[in-house]
Amino acid sequence: MRLMLTLVVVVLLVGNYAPALAQDDLTTTKAVLNSPRRDWNRDPWQEHAEDLEFLGDRALPLLASLLPDYDLGYQAAKTMLVIAPDKAAPLLFAAIPPADRNVQNTAFNYFLPRLYLGDRFPFAREMHDAAVRCLKAGTNADAAEQALLVIGLTGGEDDYPLLESYYENHHPTEYWRIRLANAAESALARLGSQVYLDSIQLQLSAPVPAGLTEAEAYLLDASMRKAGFSRNQRFIPSSAVISRIRHLLIRDTVSIRHIRPDRRNAHSIK
Repeated sequence: MRLMLTLVVVVLLVGNYAPALAQDDLTTTKAVLNSPRRDWNRDPWQEHAEDLEFLGDRALPLLASLLPDYDLGYQAAKTMLVIAPDKAAPLLFAAIPPADRNVQNTAFNYFLPRLYLGDRFPFAREMHDAAVRCLKAGTNADAAEQALLVIGLTGGEDDYPLLESYYENHHPTEYWRIRLANAAESALARLGSQVYLDSIQLQLSAPVPAGLTEAEAYLLDASMRKAGFSRNQRFIPSSAVISRIRHLLIRDTVSIRHIRPDRRNAHSIK
């Protein structure tokens, strides 16, 4: 009986102090994220993750509660990805938005390669829904570009209207207007839209000028990237196309860095 009463008292005391303890943990978490960097050979969020190890499973929810914080959200997101990426994923996507473009970019950039390469990722639907929310909320252009690619890898025909609205975007900056349109076209092609697959094929079929300017090289590079992202069999280059690219690289050495296919394009010819 005495033991039973003791246990009841302990439970009551812990219950009364639980909110204070939780608040202390949150205060500690904020202090860690604000702490100065100790080792410049490592990223600060690696240090943060180590400093929060004592929290165990409480660390991720505490960090997630800070994702909408303008000053701490980015650090919280990076630290969560160091601690346990797959456990962090649903918490990150659930906070997007209101978590800002820095958190959005961090989450999308981290998991996009896994989606693109076809690795198993159990939170693709959550990532898709977060990307849709970002685009509908009119997120910043850099995060919107990543969100468009996410939808291309996780979405379907129901997403066509949203993607097409970004293909026809009216961003005030020409640089981002083009990039957003290219990302939307890439996504639509990846989802199998014949209209946009044909558009990319037409771009790649256009004659290459004798004197390739930097602007023309950029357009060619963008078309090749879109073809690569689509992973559509029609864009597997023939030997004639490969010879043409090689000739361009030799002839226009100034533009080599603009028209060299990157790793993403290489996967389209596997």
